[in-house]
Amino acid sequence: IPMGVDAGVFSPARRHMSVRQDLLARCNLPNTATLLLGIGRHTPEKRWPCVIDAVARVAAKRPVGLVLIGNGHQQASVIEHVNGNPHIQLLEPIRNRTALATIMASCDALVHGSSAETFGLVASEALASGLPLVLPNAGAVADIAHPDFSETYVPGNAHDAASAIERLLDRDQHQLRSAAHHAAMTARTLDEHFTELFQTYADAISEKREAA
Repeated sequence: IPMGVDAGVFSPARRHMSVRQDLLARCNLPNTATLLLGIGRHTPEKRWPCVIDAVARVAAKRPVGLVLIGNGHQQASVIEHVNGNPHIQLLEPIRNRTALATIMASCDALVHGSSAETFGLVASEALASGLPLVLPNAGAVADIAHPDFSETYVPGNAHDAASAIERLLDRDQHQLRSAAHHAAMTARTLDEHFTELFQTYADAISEKREAA
């Protein structure tokens, strides 16, 4: 039963070029660069070193920046892994959902590292914000990775993740964003998720009673 997102919170309509410009400036990049986004705790299962290495590989050849939102007990290790790369910037968690949704919609694509999640909520929220996706080809996020708006890679493989980012950059960006926007317009909501979940429980109980 796929997870949904907060209805009315995440939307491509929240995209603001001034927010994008500010984030790219933090990454020491011009407005013509590509702005990638990562969101999640700094913990081993999120595999941020893989994402950071992948982006660094691409950024060495192309104008690409990464904004990574989150913290955690491995934050010092993540900072050390960034190693002062000006094109990769770390931001503290953003508790205000509207502010987070605005930043999300104002980026150009999501790069996700974890393949050990039950639902892949961040990827669903990014898609509801109209973002193309770069995702591991395993775990819950793999269910979201439709080829119209996604590229996938082998989990934990920075070289393969870099190749996936480059494939995304090499695609027709208008078609890519149009496909992501179309998916955003039909994004599943939390209400839809729980309606189906509770109906599944009710059906299971009914079947159990009938079999008794």
